[in-house]
Amino acid sequence: MKKTLIAYFSLEHSEPVGITHEVALDIQKLTDGDLFRIEPVDPYPETFKEVNKEAALKKRENIRPRLKRYLDNLDGYQTVFLAYPNYWGTMPMEVFAFVESLDFTGKKVYPICTHEGSGLGYSVIDLKNMIGESVLGEALALEKSQIASGGGSLRKYIEGIFDD
Repeated sequence: MKKTLIAYFSLEHSEPVGITHEVALDIQKLTDGDLFRIEPVDPYPETFKEVNKEAALKKRENIRPRLKRYLDNLDGYQTVFLAYPNYWGTMPMEVFAFVESLDFTGKKVYPICTHEGSGLGYSVIDLKNMIGESVLGEALALEKSQIASGGGSLRKYIEGIFDD
């Protein structure tokens, strides 16, 4: 049986604290998938203002930060959930670095974007441009208030994927 991967990027020390990590854990509970945290070698600053400034610089300069670890490949995985916060209208540049390091051919990729009102931004378009011939499933934008209210929309989304 092919397995599910939940790759996620989440800040653990600034506001909002670990929201995307919480979502990744919920996905894992619903799918019994493997978790993989996308984590930069150089951590973000502690304050939201400084995180925002650094994220903007990375996007503007198109920087691909080095990650603490990478996956060798996606062999054995059929489904990949990619969870990330909206940074400046798209995914954090760490997610770009992760995605560009792998071949997603033959995988079904489901983007899940956490946000505080900005939605998916251009993240789905950017992701589609990177994964090429892979199948990009329906994306889900989860606002912080939806996550705090129990994750019913996430459960419905996951059930819809695996009921097909």
